[in-house]
Amino acid sequence: MKIKRSIGERTFDGINVIFMILLIIVTLYPLLYVAFASISSPSLLMQHRGILLVPLGFETGAYQAVFDNPMISRGYINTLFIVVVGTTVNIVMTSLGAYVLSRKDLYWKKVFMFLIVLTMFFGGGMIPTYLLVKQLHLTNTLWSLIIPNALSTYNMIIMRTSFMS
Repeated sequence: MKIKRSIGERTFDGINVIFMILLIIVTLYPLLYVAFASISSPSLLMQHRGILLVPLGFETGAYQAVFDNPMISRGYINTLFIVVVGTTVNIVMTSLGAYVLSRKDLYWKKVFMFLIVLTMFFGGGMIPTYLLVKQLHLTNTLWSLIIPNALSTYNMIIMRTSFMS
């Protein structure tokens, strides 16, 4: 059975469609511009005025410069290390803490939970975290990004609740 829609509903839907199309254009155009500019000829790109809808010429010099730079590949290796090791350490530490706190026979369970929840409300801040990293001699190492974030309090509480059920 087809429902008859009023003129107001159809107008509202039309305005929504137009708004969404404009939103898509505003979102995607900068990405397309960067993609087209990256493979365009630099001299043609500098002379171009207006909206760029197609690549101007074809050159891969920008990509060659990126791949020849050892700092770029080192950055990706560092990122991969931080993501893999940091996530693994965080999951292991959070799981260990959640499992211990889910045990019914744990002494001072309420005290531990109070102290853990307290850290959610009152974070140490940037300066104490830096001082901690400095005292642990982790300055200028990748571990300075992993160790301070090795435990997620919020996720530990959620995991603890899951272990208790």
